[in-house]
Amino acid sequence: MNRCLHEFSSQALKEVELGIMTSSYLHNINKNYPDYLSQYQFIHDFVEPLWKAFTMILPDLNVALKQLVSNKLSYRELHENKMFEE
Repeated sequence: MNRCLHEFSSQALKEVELGIMTSSYLHNINKNYPDYLSQYQFIHDFVEPLWKAFTMILPDLNVALKQLVSNKLSYRELHENKMFEE
């Protein structure tokens, strides 16, 4: 997770340096989406839509999609529980 966040942050900095339009959520991603919330957002924004498309072509993958959604919700719950602990 930390490696991915670092990579996204580095990508945003390089895109700014090259004058390429960058998605705003990539800037300061470590601060905007800490720990479990970053995992939730990544699944929600990128992975889940991709898997939904896969299941349209390969319906047997629905089992994996259900697990993915369960994982996503678990990350959200872990994030919320962590917030209450602080």
